[in-house]
Amino acid sequence: MLELSPGFHYGKFEKGTYRSLHITVDEYNKSILKDREYIAALLREHYFASAYQPQ
Repeated sequence: MLELSPGFHYGKFEKGTYRSLHITVDEYNKSILKDREYIAALLREHYFASAYQPQ
């Protein structure tokens, strides 16, 4: 989990398969990011839903 300032961000990756999920959280709700169980549940829900999307 990274907290980045607004702007353009990039990273270097080695050959392979990667997944990323960008979540923008406003300042008012930023405290939810401290709850690791909530974040883990959010990621599980996202990846479960995306795995069963018709292609």
